[in-house]
Amino acid sequence: MRAVKRFFVEIFGTLLDIVLPCRCIICGTIVDPGGGNVCRVCRDRLAAEVSGGPGAWKPFVRRLEDSGNRAGFHRETVVSGGSYRGDLRRLIIAFKFQGRRTIGRLLAGRIARVIKGYSGNNPELIIPVPLFRERLRQRGFNQAGDLGRELAELMGIQMVEGVLERMKKTDFQTRLDSEGRWRNVEGVFMVTRPQEVKDKRVLLVDDLYTTGATVVNCAKALMEAGAAEVYVATAAMAPHPGKEQ
Repeated sequence: MRAVKRFFVEIFGTLLDIVLPCRCIICGTIVDPGGGNVCRVCRDRLAAEVSGGPGAWKPFVRRLEDSGNRAGFHRETVVSGGSYRGDLRRLIIAFKFQGRRTIGRLLAGRIARVIKGYSGNNPELIIPVPLFRERLRQRGFNQAGDLGRELAELMGIQMVEGVLERMKKTDFQTRLDSEGRWRNVEGVFMVTRPQEVKDKRVLLVDDLYTTGATVVNCAKALMEAGAAEVYVATAAMAPHPGKEQ
């Protein structure tokens, strides 16, 4: 049934591409549907906005005893592709809510440019922040998984899915205040295959960092399962709480 649904979605999308020309999400220029949703000029400009430099991998959390304390996690260590505003915000909304999945490569490329040349102990594997199975069925894909897959290819390391799972349905974070977001995701993540993270340096990937509630609870589950260190990378970081989508 899912394959049939996917077939008709693809056919409908192809017909739309024939009737309505595909346009760049940023500037509106007509683009080749097979080449993504952003024109070359805008892609080059977006890439040029981000540059790597001297830097080092810094764990979001490195000690199990810190994982139960919000103060044990460090926002300043999060690798981000930029601030969640303007064109980057527009891209993430199109990627996440409009199914423009080709944008994942561009977003992952921005992260890769930031970490290019980083020193220290590189992560050994990437794990995306999971969606609850019902929401995954509704959306059809996990945006963090797409982002993690593209980043894994660019970094030359492995990404694994199904290791970290969201065990129950939660409210949308956008509908909650800062404290509500923390309560909403507390204890909902579980590592189901701990042998795959034991003693590993894990890079946790998500599309957006706001209050940190989601990645903190993911990192806590990973540390409790035996991960050596947890790093965090996101496509964007909200300038202050209350902007998460």
